[in-house]
Amino acid sequence: MIHFVVTEKGSWSIRGYLADDGDGSALSDRMRVVLYKSVAHMQRLPFGTWVFTELDQLDAPRRELATLVAGRLEAQGSRVRILNDPR
Repeated sequence: MIHFVVTEKGSWSIRGYLADDGDGSALSDRMRVVLYKSVAHMQRLPFGTWVFTELDQLDAPRRELATLVAGRLEAQGSRVRILNDPR
């Protein structure tokens, strides 16, 4: 599974891509949109590839959250791949 971590405002492009009439609709069962505000409340971070987006647009608290989440993901070892690492 590929997890795209996005802000609510920035989620429209990936959601549109994965929508039923979007170019990526055939991939929608393998890709998941995760909001930064939602990842803060996740008890468990699923295995897979995690893509951190909009790093240049994050405020300090969200940037710190992304850094902490990346560290937790990295601790899971080879079962997780991090792309666009916020650290």
